[in-house]
Order: sequence, then structure tokens, then C-alpha cells
Amino acid sequence: MNYRKNLFLITLGLSFFFIACKFLENNLSVNKGKQNNQVSATGIPTHENKPIYADYDCIPSPGDFEVGWATYIIDGDSIVAEINGKEYEIRYIGINTPEYYSSDRVAAEQATVENMGLVKGKKIYLFKDRSNTDKFHRLLRYVFTEDYFVNYELVKRGFAESKSYPPDISCQKLFQKDEK
Repeated sequence: MNYRKNLFLITLGLSFFFIACKFLENNLSVNKGKQNNQVSATGIPTHENKPIYADYDCIPSPGDFEVGWATYIIDGDSIVAEINGKEYEIRYIGINTPEYYSSDRVAAEQATVENMGLVKGKKIYLFKDRSNTDKFHRLLRYVFTEDYFVNYELVKRGFAESKSYPPDISCQKLFQKDEK
């Protein structure tokens, strides 16, 4: 009797396992809908069946990135993100936005609102250039969502200026090219 009970429990467990695998497989391949974007089984953002960052050849080590969630917007070029359960301050590489405590407070507020619209509450993909942190211990990163290269988008839309901070200059020519 014990043998039959154990066999039944093993069969039942395997059935649930295979159903769960099929469910996960189906959910990972679902089209996310926005601009034909998808997320691959590896969690990499895709656009037209390729990673979004593949459109930007300036990204150093495109296969090496961190995944997080934008939890708080500090200003137009800085956010707080949760990465692996820990919060980090992130400073966008290669751009600069006006400061709140300057003569251009209105532009600073506009840049912050634009940044919020691009990343707040979204899954983000973070790429390092050469430096890991700045003198304030913020992570220096190129930031992508499933829809945008955020650093570039802020420059392109006129909310940030291209600003070179050597040695982290891999995308500087791109930013300068489309600066308004």
C-alpha cells in the first residue's frame, strides 16, 4: 500500500512540475505589446527579436549588464534603483541636467518629470562604461528600459545636455550628434 501511495505522490508531483514548466514557457514568450517589444527567456529586453541595446554599438560589453527596478527619481540624471534586493543611487553616464538649486530650476523640474516618465517603476537594464562609481559613490550607468535608451532619450528630447566625464565616454559621440 505504501508503494502505491508513494507512486501516486511522485506522479502527481511530476504532473504539477510539467504543468508549471509549460505555464512559464508560455508566459516568457508572450509579446509585451509596446512597439513590438518582448522579453526573451533570459530576461533581456528585445525589440523586433533582438535586444534593444543592440541598436547602440557604443555600449561597452553589451552582454554584461545588471537588471533592476527604478524606485525613486532624484532628478533629471539620477535615480535610485533596486538591484538584487538592495537599493543603489544611479547616475546616468554622459549627460547632465540642470540642478534644482540653480538659476534654471524650471528646466531641472522638467528634466526630472521627463526622467520619471521614462523609468519610474520600470524594469531597467544597467550597463557600465569604464568606471563603476563616481566620487559620491553613485553607480555610473547607461540605462535602458524595454522601450528606451534613457540617457540618449533625455538628450534627444532636449532635457539633458551631452557632458563628457572621461574615462566614461563610449556613447559621447552619439549624445553629441543628437543633442538639441
